[in-house]
Order: sequence, then structure tokens, then C-alpha cells
Amino acid sequence: MAAGNSKGSKKKPKRSHGIREEIDRFRDVPDHIVHHILSFVADTRSLIRTSLLSKRWRSLWKDVPVLSFRKSSSCNMSSFSEQVNKFLTLRSNSAAITDISINFWGCSAGGQPQTGLQVFDSIMSSAASHGSTTTGHNLRRLSIAHAYHDIKFSKLAPCITAHHHKSLKTIELKSTVLRREALALGFNSLTTLELRVCWFSRSWGETVDPFRDIPCLNNLKLIECKSSRRHLLKLVKLSLPTLDCANIRMGWCGIQRWREQSIAKQEEQRYMKLLRELHNATSLNLRFDKLGGRYSWDKNLFPFTRMKPLMEREASPFSRLRTLRVQYPQEPPDTPYQVIRYFMEGSPNTEDKFVKFERKVK
Repeated sequence: MAAGNSKGSKKKPKRSHGIREEIDRFRDVPDHIVHHILSFVADTRSLIRTSLLSKRWRSLWKDVPVLSFRKSSSCNMSSFSEQVNKFLTLRSNSAAITDISINFWGCSAGGQPQTGLQVFDSIMSSAASHGSTTTGHNLRRLSIAHAYHDIKFSKLAPCITAHHHKSLKTIELKSTVLRREALALGFNSLTTLELRVCWFSRSWGETVDPFRDIPCLNNLKLIECKSSRRHLLKLVKLSLPTLDCANIRMGWCGIQRWREQSIAKQEEQRYMKLLRELHNATSLNLRFDKLGGRYSWDKNLFPFTRMKPLMEREASPFSRLRTLRVQYPQEPPDTPYQVIRYFMEGSPNTEDKFVKFERKVK
């Protein structure tokens, strides 16, 4: 009987469950790595929801250095303001804020501009005060979308420079109106600027030289920007002594109805002028978008095919260019030798040069 009891009292070995092991391994991940993972969460609402995953995660979202605020079209500005202020109140004061994205989508001219400016000021003030440093200069990147109508970038810029003029390295603006005074407020530390579907207002006058007051700018992206409802090339002038990387995307009149010689020559001269002012670049990405809707391109009117005589007569302005990528809306013809020479002849003879003319990928 005793032997039978001892045999029957043996305990069965516990089975290891793969899911439990995965959870245990994730619990050992350091907080700073979890914060880095959470920095890729799309918006602050989703970020707060991660607190439901486990006890350990209840407070982790309060220390994430990357914040993203998006105002939906169904949310009025007062409600948006309450949500932002509540989030900033609950966030840890000791955690620095290094990256902020704000989308003012749905802020119409009949909205509440003063409330919108107050929301922005609250976010900038929190970014300056949160963190271990006494100066509060922690913010490195700022992204603003749909700052037009009553909430213009010219009204937001003074608040940015007041708090973060020494730390801010990157600004990205989308669907935003730019006035002369907005970019002349002392962005002395700015090195990267991306303008996507932005408008340079009439305040610039006859010549648009938008970057002359940004002395350290070395990475520039101009994506479908316009000036006073006209083609940007008509007015643009670039003062970029420290430029390193340029990414330019704009429309090109390459359809049949633009065969008129006067229009063609004007556009060619403007583009040649733009290329000269990008002479410091080591990396150049040029993308041409078709103007004219349903009209197709004539391959004889491709930008550099048409500009070949000008490039042949002129010495290369590029002394540091190593990478050149040109994208067209359809398969390009063979690139003339004169064009490649214009871009690359003045650059150092190194084996890491890269030149590519291609059809853009949608």
C-alpha cells in the first residue's frame, strides 16, 4: 500500500507554454528600449492605450520622448485643447521631449484660432520644461501639418524660437503657408528643413529667398511648393552655403501645348538658375511631376533633353556632388552625355559616385 501511495503521489512535470515564455522574455526588455518602440506609435491616444497591456506598462507611456497630436475633423478645437492639456498634465515631468508632430487638420477659417495657438504654446512650453536639463533645450524635431487659414506658421514660429531656438535641428512642414517673417526669426541651429505642398505668400515680394536666415541648413526638401499661386521657379532664389543634401520635386511643363519657344526658354533658364544655387550639394534628388492632367509627355520635351544645349555651353557648378537621382513620370529616353557631364564633371573622382535617371515609383 505504501509503495502504491508513493507511486500515485508523483507530481506531473509542468508544461512550458511558448506564449508565456515570450511574455517573460519581453518583461526583461529595458525601459529605454520599450520607450523607443512606443515612439513609433501613430498618436497619443494609441500611446495611452498601451497602458492596458500589463501592470508594468501602466506608466511607461508617460516617459516616451516622441509625441504625436492629431486633431480629427470631427473634434472641435476646444475638445482638442482639453485632450492635449490632460495628456501633458499626466506625463512625467522628468522625461525629455525630443520629437513632436502636430496635425491641425480640420481647423477652418471659421474655427477658434486663439485656442489653437494656445494649444501649440502649451505643447512647446511642456517640451521646454520637461526633462532633466535646467535649460529645457531638448526638442530636436518638429513636424507641423495643415497650419493655414487662421493657424498660420507665422503665428506659431515665435513660440518655437522662444523655447527651442538652440536645440531644434529638424522642421517638417506640410500644407502650410509661409510668410517672410516666419523663417527670419532665428532658426540658427536648424540643419534639416522639409517643405511639402507649402505656399510662399506674397509677403516675399518679387524674389523668394526663404532660407537666407537659416545659416546651418544642409539638408533641404522642397516637395511641390509654390509661390503666390505660381510656379516656384519664377521667383525662387536660394542662399544655401552649407547645403549638403537637396531633394527637389516640382511640376514640369512637358506636354504638347507647351512647345511655345518663349515659355520653354523661360522655364529652362529658371531651372538652370536653381541648379547653380544647389552647387554645394553632395546628394541631389530631382523629381519631375507631369503638369497638364491627362496629357502625356513628349520625350523630346523631357527637362534635361531640352536643356542639353544650355548644359553643353556651361561649366558644371557642382564641386562635391556624389549622388544624383532624377525621377520622371514615365520611362525617360537615353540621357545625353552633356547632361551627365554637367552634373558630375566638377566633382571629385571617386568610385562611390552614383547616377540614375529613372521612372518614379508611384
